[in-house]
Amino acid sequence: MARQRVIDSTQCDYIMFADADDLLMPRAVETLYRAAVVGGYDILRSHFIREQPAQDLLLRAKDSTITWFHGKIYRTQYLPNLGIKMPPYLRADEDAYFNLVAWYGTEKRGFVDETTYIWRDNRNSITRRLNAQDYFIQYHHYYVRSQTEALKFIFDHNIKLDEKVITFTLINLYYYYMKAKYYQCNVNYLNGLMSLLRGEPRINQWMNNP
Repeated sequence: MARQRVIDSTQCDYIMFADADDLLMPRAVETLYRAAVVGGYDILRSHFIREQPAQDLLLRAKDSTITWFHGKIYRTQYLPNLGIKMPPYLRADEDAYFNLVAWYGTEKRGFVDETTYIWRDNRNSITRRLNAQDYFIQYHHYYVRSQTEALKFIFDHNIKLDEKVITFTLINLYYYYMKAKYYQCNVNYLNGLMSLLRGEPRINQWMNNP
């Protein structure tokens, strides 16, 4: 909710987010801001790299990582105009919701072929201080809800969403569901998800023509 407080109170025309344990590349703000202003973008993304201490490497993340905050800049007024907010009920994976609706909620979105952000591998961070299994068991339901709520927002606002995105989102949800079943987690969110999907014509069309 610290991010939402900044969105609500800032007088700046553009805004960026950076986690306290990550790093911005030199001139990252200038690079993203200039490209966003010149292109008139509501949201602009760039490359970012992630630290891999085991190999002592920095690896550039794939260009498809739309749902993370890393290496992005947002036109501040665009967010409240469409009603995009940080969901207070998500204590993890809120970026998966926020960026999915922010990216596809506008046609004024762009990409700059520059690396602006380093995602550091902080072993003491919230997302890494647990082992992978314990973290999944404790937090996976936030990701499922973030994706479900994002789809609901997109459908309610008649936002254009291509079949590849629908496919990728549903595959992710199915993967998380099956993994949760394997770990014997509570999966009572499935009924709400299926109810949403059955009532959406675009999903039904996708299911009939996979």
